[in-house]
Order: sequence, then structure tokens, then C-alpha cells
Amino acid sequence: IENKPAVAKSLGMFVHWGLYTLGGFHEQEIYRHLVPRDEYARYMFDFNPASFDPDRFIDIAKSAGMEYIVITAKHIDGFCMFDSKYTDFKVTNTPFGRDILALLAEACERRGFGLGVYYSVADMNSPVYPNHGRSYEYPYPQPGDHPNLGKYIEYVRNQVRELCENYCRLVTFFWDANVIGHVDESVNEMIRRLQPGILINDRGFDTGDYGTPEREFQKKQLDAQKTLDRYTIGINSTGMFSWSYKPDESYYSEKFLISSIDRILALGGGYQLNVGPMPDGSICAHDAEIFEHIGEWYARVRESFDGCTPVPDKIKNENMLVTAKGDSLYLHLLADPVGDSIMLEGLTKLPRRAVLLNTGDELICRRGMNVRTWSEPMEFVRVYGLPLDKLYPTVGVIRLDF
Repeated sequence: IENKPAVAKSLGMFVHWGLYTLGGFHEQEIYRHLVPRDEYARYMFDFNPASFDPDRFIDIAKSAGMEYIVITAKHIDGFCMFDSKYTDFKVTNTPFGRDILALLAEACERRGFGLGVYYSVADMNSPVYPNHGRSYEYPYPQPGDHPNLGKYIEYVRNQVRELCENYCRLVTFFWDANVIGHVDESVNEMIRRLQPGILINDRGFDTGDYGTPEREFQKKQLDAQKTLDRYTIGINSTGMFSWSYKPDESYYSEKFLISSIDRILALGGGYQLNVGPMPDGSICAHDAEIFEHIGEWYARVRESFDGCTPVPDKIKNENMLVTAKGDSLYLHLLADPVGDSIMLEGLTKLPRRAVLLNTGDELICRRGMNVRTWSEPMEFVRVYGLPLDKLYPTVGVIRLDF
């Protein structure tokens, strides 16, 4: 498809934001604590993120080298961050009074930045949603409910149509929480008709276009797949316990986040890093700093991802992944080298040049011979001169030119 969306094989920002931000606990607060609807709805009277600046969101995303933003249009609480005509439980009925999604869409369109929307199938506010005690549901229908799956699916269809028709070009539609297990390919077909070229994830009413593992893509999965055969998004969070804002959050290290990003991108996937805006609508300084530091690393090594092909079996070293482009190989050092040289088993041709992209330093390559057993000589190339202390807390990437 012409003008393939930015989501395919690049970095993006994921934004978890809604009424739950005011609780400062978890985006699933209504489910985790089984908060009664009328009690939870009181957050609406206090939701006034007056410091929200969509251009600032874009600036922070761009500082990390990102190409798009995905925002929670409707989470499991049923609250809409857009002006839907099918519910009163929406941002335009809060003291803020404006359509968050419209403000962000205008800024993204004006600046040529990608935008995607998250939409939860589960809805703990809808009186027609069939609550049966599954994940992200009440244990049973609430007082005044009249569950009707057909009517609820029509509600979903109508809101999805609003999201696709009333804003801007969307790069991705991110479904979540289809705990009812409903299958209906026509909904995604409608999205594709209204938003040509869009990529749709695999948590909706059919298989979609790409898979969505969260937090950490495990090594056993790498061994099984080697390369990602579908557009795969590793959705990670700066914080360890919640996707949304949590004032006492524990944070992942920048090393962990950069390693996670490198692993997914080097295997041909895309990566979304989550952030939770504060109750006033701004992104806290610590989160912004993390994005900036990631961007400093990404800007130096980005050529090892853009337009590259994963070649994980090119070199026999479980501590690295390899990508290729033109006459160059890129070595992604997933594990910190314990010494200032690395052995490249299986590579016998000496490169004409080796460069550590992180620093621009030129490294030395020599061909060597080792002996595993007396009858099995092994030829290899060794790269020398790694400035180990300069790499921490990032992932080293070496370009070999042939």
C-alpha cells in the first residue's frame, strides 16, 4: 500500500489517559477495585487537564525519534476521550469541555505526525454490555442494565465509525479487551474502507494485521521466531506497575527500555513506548527525560533499523542480533560485552571498516583461528577496541562495511 503507515517498523508513543488518571492508581481502577459506576463517574466533575498541549506530546515523541502517537480513545471504563454522540460519558461533558482527540488530531495533521487510536471492547459503563465476571467486567449486570450483545456491538460499530470519519488519517487502530470473544470481520473491513492503508492489531473482532505482546518480548519467543513474521509491537511502559499516571510509580531503567526497543526493531518489528499524562494533562519531566535519552541513542544507531533486513543467523553469537543493508552488517550487542573485543563466529570475510555507531569510533577487525576440538578448527573475525564505558546505559551497535 502506498504511504505505508509509520506504525509498521518504527517507534511510536502510546498514551494511556482518561478519568483514571485522577485516581493515580491504575487505568483499570474501576475493574481492580470494582468501583460502582456512579462513584467512578464522579471523576468527571474534576477532570480538567488545563495544561494539555498536544504539540508538547508530539515534541516529546519526536525527541525519541518516534513517528506516531496512539491514544486511548475509550478504555475499559467506557469513558470517551472524544466527542461521541452515542454517549454522555465523555470528555466534552467534563469541566475541560473540549475534545482531546480532536485537539491531538489537529496538531498531528498540522505537523505531519502519525496518529492512532486505542479502543476497548470491554465497557464497564454501558448498560447493554453483557457483564459476566470476565476480565474487565463487573461480576454480573448492574442495576438498571439490560444486556444486549447485538445492541452493544452496534454501539461499538457507531463509535468506531466516528473515530474513522471525524478526525484525521489514522495510522493504526488498536483494539483491546475483546473478552466476550465476539468475531465479526465486517468491523475491521469498515475501518479499512474508511481509513485506507491503516494497520489494525489482533485484539479486536478478527486476527488483524499484527500481534501485540506487552512489556518484554521473551528470548524463547525470539528463538522460536527468529524474525517477526507479522508487524509486531512490543508495548512497554516507562513505569513498572501501571500504564496510566501513578505518582509513586517505580520506573524501568533506561538500559532495559533501550535493550527492549533494540531487540524488537532489530527483528523487524515496531515498538510503542507508553506514557501516562498527569491529571493536569502534562507529561511529567522524568518521563520526558527518558524519551529524550532514548532519542539520543536512537539518532546515532537508527541507520541499523531503517531499511534493514533482520539476519539473525548470519553470525553465531547468542548475545547479539544482526541486521543488513546494502554492503553493511549491523551488530546489535544485546548483552554488554565483558571485554573490549567480541568474536564473530561464522563470519570469515574481513570487513574493510568497522564503526561503533554510538560514538563514531572506528574499530579494529582481525581474522583469527580458534580450535573447539583438535579436529574442528574454527575461523572467525574478532572486533577490537570497544570503548565499554562509553556504551552504558545504551545498546552498542557496530556497522561492518564490506
